[in-house]
Amino acid sequence: MRATLLVVVVMIGGCKGEEQAPHIPWLPHKITEVKLGPFTVPIPAGWRDMAEVDDAQLRSAIPPGSRMLGFEAFSGDKHLANIQLAWPAESGVMTCGEVAAAAKLSGMTVTTTKAIHLGAIPGCRIAFRKSNVEALSVVGFAGDHRLTLTCTHDLAGDAEADKACAAVLASLGVKDDPPVAEYAGLSKDPVLAVGALIDGRYRVLAWLGETAQLSVIAVEHIHINTKATLIAPRSDSSAEVRKAFAAAAMREIGLEQQKQSTLQVDEVDSITGDRRSFVIAKLSPAQIADVLAGRLIIGGK
Repeated sequence: MRATLLVVVVMIGGCKGEEQAPHIPWLPHKITEVKLGPFTVPIPAGWRDMAEVDDAQLRSAIPPGSRMLGFEAFSGDKHLANIQLAWPAESGVMTCGEVAAAAKLSGMTVTTTKAIHLGAIPGCRIAFRKSNVEALSVVGFAGDHRLTLTCTHDLAGDAEADKACAAVLASLGVKDDPPVAEYAGLSKDPVLAVGALIDGRYRVLAWLGETAQLSVIAVEHIHINTKATLIAPRSDSSAEVRKAFAAAAMREIGLEQQKQSTLQVDEVDSITGDRRSFVIAKLSPAQIADVLAGRLIIGGK
């Protein structure tokens, strides 16, 4: 079972106003970078680690296990801006749809969701709004740990905060995954045609290709807004091929449960009225290419 993601928006400082801007007393400036597992994040110019605040009440607002950065020249229009980072010991990989769903359960309005990588680590980037702030969160899934980053600022916008957040993202090696559409092909399968809805859950987005026996398709779960890859026998496949694929799919589920699978299989089911099993998995572009080339086999055989 996957752990629940908790995205926290923390507001620091006093009340915003024209008459009296909040002020933060700082200790001597010694911390210039934040280390999180394999990552080293230089603190952007003009920002400070809130651990150096000479105010116990403000330091107590930092969530346990987190590091928080804030403007050094703290002023009324900067009191909502901060960058929060953490490296909690949590295992398991969530889909970007699950990350967005967790944010929605926390009362946030999600505006965009994007699959990313932090170097070689897969992850998700979501933008959302809550109350009078907007934020950008990044989650990276690194085996038995997760990297979490949330940049927050006033809903009216803050170019300086956005610049600092961009610098932190660059230091983490954050890059968007290529769109699935780059691998789109064509097929004559009427049941799995682009736009078709499979079992009331999966909308066919694009054909990624076919092998001699299998169709590989990009789909989206319409209820949780997450994208995945559907693999199924071709429409012209024999009964023997379909039976063998169904057995291989069940073997893959067993491998997944034993944490021995090279695929991230979420589901094995059958297409209603079509008597074809299908596998739903989260595959990288490289894995999709390996499936189409026969280098990556469902069921490990």
